[in-house]
Amino acid sequence: MPDVLKTAQVAERLQVSVKTARAWLRERQVPVVRVGRCVRYRLVDIERAEADAVELERRRAQKRPRPRVARLARSTRNTRSNAERRRKIVSGARGATS
Repeated sequence: MPDVLKTAQVAERLQVSVKTARAWLRERQVPVVRVGRCVRYRLVDIERAEADAVELERRRAQKRPRPRVARLARSTRNTRSNAERRRKIVSGARGATS
């Protein structure tokens, strides 16, 4: 495998469209080597970008909060009992003032 890649090769390797790879080039997200009008990507830089992306995804996965489904079910029961308590307090307060 060559030490430098063309834009189409980078796009294929990273499983993105050529248009996306060119957008990264314009946004300077990936270092490139220019030879005249030709743009080449060093394989070392692409491998480093892949490793950084994997590490970033691993960190994001660790920071993701647990699903809130269980907490919602629990809080729904508590809300019902709290509502019942409020009705008793309000009905008791109305009877006391009358």
